[in-house]
Amino acid sequence: MIRNDDIWPMVRIYRGGFLIIEFLFLLGINTYGWRQAGVNHVLIFELNPRNNLSHQHLFEIAGLLGVLWCVSLLSCLFRDNILVPMQANPLALYGFFLLFLINPFKTCYYKSRFWLLKLLFRVVTAPFHHVGFADFWLADQLNSLVVVLMDLEYMICFYSSELDWTEHSGLVLNIRDKSQCNTYSYGVRAVIKCLPAWFRFAQCLRRYRDTKRAFPHLVNAGKYSTSFFVVTFSALYSTHKEVHPESQVYFYLYISCLIISSCYTLIWDLKMDWGLFDRNAGENTFLREEIVYPQKAYYYCAIVEDVFLRFAWILTITLTTLTNFQGVSDILATVLAPLEVFRRFVWNFF
Repeated sequence: MIRNDDIWPMVRIYRGGFLIIEFLFLLGINTYGWRQAGVNHVLIFELNPRNNLSHQHLFEIAGLLGVLWCVSLLSCLFRDNILVPMQANPLALYGFFLLFLINPFKTCYYKSRFWLLKLLFRVVTAPFHHVGFADFWLADQLNSLVVVLMDLEYMICFYSSELDWTEHSGLVLNIRDKSQCNTYSYGVRAVIKCLPAWFRFAQCLRRYRDTKRAFPHLVNAGKYSTSFFVVTFSALYSTHKEVHPESQVYFYLYISCLIISSCYTLIWDLKMDWGLFDRNAGENTFLREEIVYPQKAYYYCAIVEDVFLRFAWILTITLTTLTNFQGVSDILATVLAPLEVFRRFVWNFF
């Protein structure tokens, strides 16, 4: 069975794949829900009416990737019973993920895959293109999948600097500092964490350039800019807290920025993105004048869920501050990351 030293590297390496599978499955539910509610997402996303992925296709892809993910994980857990080196399993899994996405042959949802690749390119190069609905929708999804990018960066760092390739029985570290790849010590991790927010920030600036409307575009850009301050002060506190006693100032700035960012994004979610708390809501108390889904309880539950998950960081800060258990931050990150994907799934409906 797996050794204690291998547990957290494995969790970080396999967590990203699980989040992608969860996202695809929930997106399938989104697609089904939109169809049932009469929301023409094909028109909204400017998809080809004759060739686009239905909820069934998304479930199939999520199911296929999910089976491969489970097989790869089980191969790691029971490495003593197979001949494949433990460290080869994640590489094979994510190699298949990548090949499935960029496969140039006209099979396996070719048009949909290359529509996604084109859209990803437009997101990455946001300042240089007109921003459409699908562009900023995908960038918003990436903001909820930031842990996937962080885990990808961790995996690259781990395999390139911390893994002993000569040892086939486990993910053995060959350096003393076992947490190097899971820290902000070399800066790359902080940059990766800021990327999704930067994509949306750049899109908002581009929308302002095209429309000359400060509201909502510059105000929305301000919302995403708060993430830069959160990541910056978090990185400064993490790298200085054990060396410099005065690093507490970074902690207070970090908390202050978290509060501002959470309140900012929550208000924007409820008021701007969802159009709730409309003065003309009439009998739809605290909602909006026209609602897509007849069950008002859906909206009220979504409000409560959004408030709770937007401020879930309070639990992380509290437990990491009050306890000396080193793995608590990883445990909470592993629990909260799927919940953030679920929050985005709910957000997509409204």
